[in-house]
Formats: sequence, C-alpha cells, structure tokens
Amino acid sequence: MVDLPPEDRDALLDTLDAFLHHGGSADRAARVLHCRPNTVRYRLNRIRELTGRSLNEPPALAELATAAQAVRLNAGRS
Repeated sequence: MVDLPPEDRDALLDTLDAFLHHGGSADRAARVLHCRPNTVRYRLNRIRELTGRSLNEPPALAELATAAQAVRLNAGRS
C-alpha cells in the first residue's frame, strides 16, 4: 500500500481507520466517510488484496492496524 499514489493510499487508510473505530461496521464507517457501505467493502477488499491479510482474522487485523499507524506516522515526517 505504501507504493500507491498518496490519494489512493489515504482513502484506504481512512477507510480502515473508520472501520476499526466503528466496531468493524461498514455501514457506520460509510456514514463517517460520507460514502456507501459498498464503497467501504470495496476498499477493505483492496486492502486484503494488496496485503494478503484478512480483516476477519484478529491477528491479521492487529497487524493491519499497526502497519496503518506506522504508515501515517512515517508520512507525517515527510
């Protein structure tokens, strides 16, 4: 995901963040992101495809959350 254009990467990271902060609900994440739940699901599927990590497995979800935070922290340094 790091190699994606910044706007694509940010959309995926924002979606993952909203999904995590709203109890894993695509519907609630969509409301916060002002998009459709299917858009959230599409973006989450892209994350799965790009990382090979499933959002249904707690260890993989923890890895994704940690990696997303690291990417954001690193982007803030540039």
